[in-house]
Amino acid sequence: SIIEALDLPPGSRGLDVGCGIGLQAMQLAAAVGPEGQITALDNHPGLLVMPATQYHAEKAIGHSGIVKMLKSPAHLREYLALDYEFMTPSNRGYGHSILGDVERDSGSVTQARDAYTTALALYEAPDEAINRADVQLRLSILEMGLGRLEAARDLFAQALPIIEAEARDSLRQDAR
Repeated sequence: SIIEALDLPPGSRGLDVGCGIGLQAMQLAAAVGPEGQITALDNHPGLLVMPATQYHAEKAIGHSGIVKMLKSPAHLREYLALDYEFMTPSNRGYGHSILGDVERDSGSVTQARDAYTTALALYEAPDEAINRADVQLRLSILEMGLGRLEAARDLFAQALPIIEAEARDSLRQDAR
């Protein structure tokens, strides 16, 4: 499994961004043991109050490392700034992308742009191209709202070929 492949040392601390109902957080907590800590968060607070989420968190706390389930994306900036021994794949980039959304929705345009720019820098691996395109589109919409049409067009033009290629690949896979 992915969790086993991480080869987590006992007592380590980690962040699971986009935890959904908490199943992976529970598995991570079991891997780090009672001295470890997993902080799990999701940008859909409703998921974090579901019975399944509570069950997974209680099960994890009962037999291994502590799971902190954050119920508000407002905590995101604070938790992304902390040092962790590990994060689940692409979580830091995804976290900054969500932070950009939170900042944008609260009217903090400068902070939103900073968060999206950080996410872009973190999504440099070739297999993260679609994530990068997603953030470019978010940033393009932000720039458009500010009347910066040239910047919005440039970002959209960078994202479009990636999205088209992803759509073609998806159609090919569906045809098989």
